[in-house]
Amino acid sequence: MAFDCKDIYRENCFSLTIEADLVRVHEVYGYEPKATDKELAPEIVERSMITRRAWDAIAPDLAHELNRRLKQLGKRAGRWKKGVNGVQRLLGKEMLVLVWAVELATYDQIPTAIRSWSGLKPEERWWLYTMTAAATGAAEQRGEGWRAALHSALCVEPVRHISRDKTHLPSRSLVTLTTNDRT
Repeated sequence: MAFDCKDIYRENCFSLTIEADLVRVHEVYGYEPKATDKELAPEIVERSMITRRAWDAIAPDLAHELNRRLKQLGKRAGRWKKGVNGVQRLLGKEMLVLVWAVELATYDQIPTAIRSWSGLKPEERWWLYTMTAAATGAAEQRGEGWRAALHSALCVEPVRHISRDKTHLPSRSLVTLTTNDRT
């Protein structure tokens, strides 16, 4: 059990496979077998592939956030291991938002992506996942549509200085108004 997922074959969850140079994320549509089933073979959709370097940069912060949420629910903490890691469905959606954002990021952009992602509420991450998965959710669609938007939204450094000076309409005298102007 990695992150609140006991059996990827029997749960609707995410499977994250950590390989030597690559990390793959699949959405798994697991199910409870019928008494007549001889084997389990749930449908899967490959959602992303990222470099191991990008993964290693986000993995500690991602694990910290997922474990914080699991602790709130009174569940056991998880940890990443080489090979297959199961991730509970909602936590996996949140994870994938960050993974999609850093797919094409430079190494220098990743800390900004982590900070931006950490500032989102779970419900905001779920919504971003839903919109992105519906439009550009396949692994080969990296850098397209909603995936490009996620990259821009989370990886690009926000504007550092925005003027907070109040501006007003030019003033005019109330004394010079005629009776017709006041109606």
